[in-house]
Formats: sequence, C-alpha cells, structure tokens
Amino acid sequence: MENLKRIDYLDYVKGFGILLVVLGHIYDASNPIKIWLYSFHMPLFFIISGFFAKNIEFKVLFKKKFKSLIIPYISFGIMTIILMLIINGLSGDLKDYIYFFITGVGRDALWFLPCLFIIEMIFSIINKIKNNKYKIFIIAILFLGGLCGAHFISNMILITLYRAFVGLGFYSIGSYMYNRLK
Repeated sequence: MENLKRIDYLDYVKGFGILLVVLGHIYDASNPIKIWLYSFHMPLFFIISGFFAKNIEFKVLFKKKFKSLIIPYISFGIMTIILMLIINGLSGDLKDYIYFFITGVGRDALWFLPCLFIIEMIFSIINKIKNNKYKIFIIAILFLGGLCGAHFISNMILITLYRAFVGLGFYSIGSYMYNRLK
C-alpha cells in the first residue's frame, strides 16, 4: 500500500466544498445564493479530483475505481431502495428512484460517483495521447458537448454522460494545475 501524506490545503478546500454543498441544499432552487453556490461547488470537487489523477494502466485504474466509486454507489443505492421500500412501499417515488439509480442520474448525492468513474476512465484514455494539443482539443470538444448535449438530445440515460463530459473539463484543469503546482 502506498504511504501517502495528506495535503492539508486540499483537505481544507474539500471541507469548504462540502460546506458549500450543504449550504446549497438549504435554499430553494430560485434563491440567488443557491444559484451562485451551484455555479462553482461541483466544479471545485472535479478540479480537486483531477489533482489526484494517476497515469496508471487502464485495467488497474478500472478495478481500483470500480471498487472505490461503483461499489459504494451500488451499495448506498440498494440501501436507499430498501429503506424507501420499508418506509413508502411500492410507490411512484421508489420506481423513479430505481430508474434514476440504474441510469446513474441519481436523485441525491450518489450521481457524483458514477459520473466521476466515467470521467476517470475517459481521462485515462485521453491521457495516453502523446500530443497535448490533441488532448486539449478532445477534452474541449467533450466539455462543450456536455454543456450543449442536453439541449439537443434530451435523454435521461445520457445525463450522466453529459455531466461526465463537463466534469472532465474541470478534472483536466485540476490535473494540469497539480502538475504545475508541485
């Protein structure tokens, strides 16, 4: 096992980001404070995640990230479904939740886990490209596709992919920034 030293300033930024997420959930959707918080709190998490991007073999990365992101996603999703079933029975909410869970869209904070998994897999593939201009071009196209995708193709299953494409842009910024900062 790697002996990694924690980076204090990143822990502080993550803690600040968590505080922003909690604050954002206090306000209703039309509140200007919520709109402002939502404009940067998730990009902040993707940037921080990009700080920790590793250039390892795809198969190794896939297994590692499947264990750390997808297994918790499935576990917490199943626990939520069981709790909803116990509390509400077979209601429409449960059926909606199961659909959102299967598609990876999520109706709660769990959407972040499959989204980050997809980002890390895509970034790993793109990172193998030697030419930095091609990497930047591909990431920029995917980022713009994610931003615009939902406007052109409204499909629930593609929402996680759109989010991942947008998150990939911020993740890449984090990876680039970390390589420059260290």
